[in-house]
Amino acid sequence: MKKFYYLLAGITMILVTIIACEKASIEIEELQAVQNGELLLSKGDQVTSAKGEKEKVNICHWDAENEMYVSISIAPEAVVKHLANHMTDYGTHVEKDKYPFSTEGYYIIHRDNGAVLNIRIHPDGTITGSGYTSNGPIDPQTYLGTVTVFEDHTILLVVSQSPQGGTHKIKGIVSECDGIIEFTNDYTLIE
Repeated sequence: MKKFYYLLAGITMILVTIIACEKASIEIEELQAVQNGELLLSKGDQVTSAKGEKEKVNICHWDAENEMYVSISIAPEAVVKHLANHMTDYGTHVEKDKYPFSTEGYYIIHRDNGAVLNIRIHPDGTITGSGYTSNGPIDPQTYLGTVTVFEDHTILLVVSQSPQGGTHKIKGIVSECDGIIEFTNDYTLIE
């Protein structure tokens, strides 16, 4: 019976040694990741970088006093509340906090041939609006479309018009917080 206890003790010591070695190996890998700044340590809802800095999210905050957007960094858990609660109603339009490089907003676009598009780009990237063709206000149009923002911050608006038919394909550039700032083909942004 003594031999059985010695055998059991030996097996236990081997298992303890294996577990301890594996745990030490994991700790070494984590320590190396921390030293390289790669590990994120999660503490509840807050995410902390390996250097002890809290991770932030950039948004474009509407500063109503100065009537302009400013880029700010906030905690991830504050984003939804910020985007929902910070807005200023100017009667003709509403300015509110948004994500960087957002095309959301109201735009008046003039085409070189005389057509005018008064459009709104919604948060989901859809476009609605009205305006007229190169024939002027006697030829009113309704506009529906979508916008695509590319990684290099160029954009493409694809806007169908009715009742005349046809599609406007408008290329442009979007800034971090000021929305669309220019068009690169025969369209001009009217401020």
